[in-house]
Amino acid sequence: MRLLSLFALALLLAGPAYASGPIAAKPSLDDTRRGWWWYEEDSPKRSDRPQEQKTAKPSRVLPSLKDYTAEQLWNMHPDDYQPLIKEFLKKAVQTPTLENVREFYVMVDIARMKSHVFQNVAGAAWQKYPELSLNAEIPLSTYGRAVKSKMQRNEVINKITSASGDFALIYFYAQNCDFCRAQDEVLGVFIREHGWDVKRVDINAHPDLAARFEVKMTPYLMLIYRGSMEFFPVSVGLSAVDEIEERIYRGIRLLSGESSPESYSMYEFERGGKMDPSVYMNRDGDDR
Repeated sequence: MRLLSLFALALLLAGPAYASGPIAAKPSLDDTRRGWWWYEEDSPKRSDRPQEQKTAKPSRVLPSLKDYTAEQLWNMHPDDYQPLIKEFLKKAVQTPTLENVREFYVMVDIARMKSHVFQNVAGAAWQKYPELSLNAEIPLSTYGRAVKSKMQRNEVINKITSASGDFALIYFYAQNCDFCRAQDEVLGVFIREHGWDVKRVDINAHPDLAARFEVKMTPYLMLIYRGSMEFFPVSVGLSAVDEIEERIYRGIRLLSGESSPESYSMYEFERGGKMDPSVYMNRDGDDR
């Protein structure tokens, strides 16, 4: 009895190999009900899997003067020449040999000569077709510039003098403003020369007026059109007499309707000329 008990204990310790009967066969890949289909084995390694093809990066084609004739380069369209000359530059920067740098500067020299030829033809065209030239409006000679400057000055002074009854200046200042004290002296010169009325407004004593005209800094000059109470800023900050005169002149013309923002810098004696934008803006049809 004791011997049987020891035998039974040995069977239990031996595990399933002794208790489960015959050993089960190893699952096969041919067995569709078992094998790796049921995650009992790793998937088979296929040796016929196609390897990825690595495409070689195409080599960059570098330009060379040997590929072009002189006639081709001279007559090449600018939209084609511009990127080509950049390619020659990149080639010379990447590999700065004497030959590569020489080829780049040959391309530059061709572009320079084309520009020079254009300038020559433009000079001939301006002389043949005077209506294209600005020499009458913008003289090149020293004497011509002096004459035009005198014409401009006379027009500014005459306009300011004739408009003194219809326009006035408001001068916004502050007691603690150093620039305002200097502007006071400049305005004194302007008043003596033109006799205009200038109303002084301390922005600290009259903040309502400063807010109405949106004055946020001093010194500040404002042009007032008495007939309509329209206004136009003249200058902000310390300004010289000639600058004030020029801006008052242009403000008068704008407020009175003699000019527009498009013709802001134009003088009256230039009306109908090459500096008058209305010549083109109001033209009907293309009769150029």
